Amino acid sequence: MLVYDSSLWQDLVFRLSAAEPAVYDAVVALSAVNQDVVKLGCRVWSLQTEVELLRDYGVLQPEQQRLLSCLNQYGIFLNAFRTGPLYVRLAQQEAGSPYDAVHATDPDACAEVLSPYPLSSGTKTTDT
Repeated sequence: MLVYDSSLWQDLVFRLSAAEPAVYDAVVALSAVNQDVVKLGCRVWSLQTEVELLRDYGVLQPEQQRLLSCLNQYGIFLNAFRTGPLYVRLAQQEAGSPYDAVHATDPDACAEVLSPYPLSSGTKTTDT
């Protein structure tokens, strides 16, 4: 079975590339990379190899390179975020954030600062 032998590539990407110039350019870049891989005889290649090849073709901008290099480690960051304290530490590190104005030990006070409505009264206030 070929890598690109699926309804995604044969139907959706084909139609999108006809409608969107950016998708067309991406398909052309991928096909050029694929030709090199076929010529070199590589059947399985890693994400890092893909990034290197795309960088060689000048397709990737520096921001995209950083994002693609993070794909292999997204699980680590997702688990760290799900554990909870990560967003608190990030908020504390941000200079001048509303979180710094209250004590980190009082979650109700923190929620009130970050909420558009005061939590202490239990009702929304409206300006008339």
